[in-house]
Amino acid sequence: MTGLKIRYKIFAARCIGCMAAAVILFMSLYGGISRAGEKSVLQAEQNGFTFFYQELDGYQGAVEIVGITIPEEETVLTIPGKLGGKTVMSLSLDEYASSRPSYGLSPSSQDYHIDKLILPKTLRPLKNRSGEFKMADLSITFFNLASVEVEAGSRYLKAENGILYNWDKSAMICYPSYNTLQEYKMPSSVVSSEEIRNKFVKRIVFSKNKKWKCKNQQVWSCDSLEEIYLPDHITEIAPFSFTGCSGLKKIRWSKNLKIIGEGAFRGSFATSVTKLKLPGKIRVIGPEAFRWCGLKEVTLPDTVASVGYYAFGPSKGKKGPTFKKASYLLSSKNKKLKGMVYTTDKYVAVVTTVKNKKKKYYDAQTVLRLIPTAKEIRLRKGKAGQISVIPEIDDLGRSGVKKGWRIKSDILTFKSSRPKVVKVSGTGKIRGLRRGKATVTVGMKTSDRKCRVKVRVA
Repeated sequence: MTGLKIRYKIFAARCIGCMAAAVILFMSLYGGISRAGEKSVLQAEQNGFTFFYQELDGYQGAVEIVGITIPEEETVLTIPGKLGGKTVMSLSLDEYASSRPSYGLSPSSQDYHIDKLILPKTLRPLKNRSGEFKMADLSITFFNLASVEVEAGSRYLKAENGILYNWDKSAMICYPSYNTLQEYKMPSSVVSSEEIRNKFVKRIVFSKNKKWKCKNQQVWSCDSLEEIYLPDHITEIAPFSFTGCSGLKKIRWSKNLKIIGEGAFRGSFATSVTKLKLPGKIRVIGPEAFRWCGLKEVTLPDTVASVGYYAFGPSKGKKGPTFKKASYLLSSKNKKLKGMVYTTDKYVAVVTTVKNKKKKYYDAQTVLRLIPTAKEIRLRKGKAGQISVIPEIDDLGRSGVKKGWRIKSDILTFKSSRPKVVKVSGTGKIRGLRRGKATVTVGMKTSDRKCRVKVRVA
């Protein structure tokens, strides 16, 4: 235990003399000697840098670098293509930085001010246990990194504008924290991307590749970020995706966005935006999604089924925003919700059902099926009729059809397949305009639940 404390103090000093002592200490403890359950860790010195490496499982004649000692005055780091006569194929710096501080990069490695990182053509992303291609998280390991370059002839990696991709640019591997690019247009070839934590970028246009999902993207504390563009295939924003982007002013929303995850924009729009109108297909807004955003007025679309607690919580010492929302989106404290399925949300969309002038209320998210009271309606030309539906409800895991209880039309939509034959109103009233057949589709504004009614006009 005493030896471990000594090695930690030596590393923490971060001066050239102490680093030399650390190298000597490491040689005495690790210099090629395997300990129980561990592979041998070797070291080599090149151009004043000390590289710690070990053999790579599954690749003959290949090694991975697990630690680097960097002189304080150096700002450019070139990773060698060979160490000990073997090919350098992998970097695992982030893993060993936390578990082996005596010879890995420390969590405060930004003190070394590495601005540029040059990678050898031999380096490649390797598959992890999940089958995904991964490398060390370079943007965190080298906090002050501004640019990444790749040696010519690489078949595995590619760098453009200082940003690192895999060879076919299907993955964005590293966006340096100090890259000075003000607008980043993510290539449409990208289907996966690592986090962006940058103080210079002002506008980000995300990949239009339909395989790229925003639910996997993290853009954190980008203080200069003013605008983001979300392509229309995006249906979900992951929890904490855009946390702390205080200067954000404009979002081009996906037309098909349905879910905004927990804390997705927490601490963003700090002073730049006071009014927010969300797009028309959003159904779920997670807890703290827009907390501490300084919003004063929020317009929610009719499609919203639930809003989590503190989703629009105010900044410290300020009042929360006022809402423009559907009449059926009720506070969870509303007495109408008493006896409904338990909810942890702040607001929930409520289905009102009526039978013999009595009313019952259900969480709209518990509606499993819409059942028309009549599958086919016959009308004479010029005559009117009414379409009504009853719900099947999931009541604490037990489903049941609420026979005779008709759903109030405020949460429903009605659409005629042939409006010149059958006209339908927003409340479900139909009128036969001329002879023929049509189908009226009844749906819920807050979910995908639908049913159809055939109408014949004689």
